Amino acid sequence: ARRRPRARVDVCVPAQVDGAEFAGRFFRLSAELRRARLGEERRARDERRRRREEVEQELKERFYQPVGREPSERYTLDDEANALGKLAKVARGALTGAAAPELRPFKEGAHLDPPLLDHYLRVCFRVRLTPGELAALVGVLDTS
Repeated sequence: ARRRPRARVDVCVPAQVDGAEFAGRFFRLSAELRRARLGEERRARDERRRRREEVEQELKERFYQPVGREPSERYTLDDEANALGKLAKVARGALTGAAAPELRPFKEGAHLDPPLLDHYLRVCFRVRLTPGELAALVGVLDTS
């Protein structure tokens, strides 16, 4: 193995370092580097947050915007029976595991207007209601 030559120090000329000046420069440099690192971390965190919010907004706009369909004012007993039958069919299906529907919109306690209810029934349960069936379901479930 090859040996590295040692640095030679001239012992005849005394070298002196001002400790206070060294410490001041050292801590200033340390503070500047820390500020730069923290600033870069903050910018990266803000950029990640901004990108995440953009993706969430895009997904919300793409998949969770309710269709502006209002229920008809009139409905028949057949509409009511059909709407309740569609819900009963879904309720009898698999409600656990991978096939479980997404229930978060219903669990959050929000009051759903008819277009939003129609939207979430389609998205979460894949239930499509006619305007008459939607009106019947709203008539049955309306608590106001």
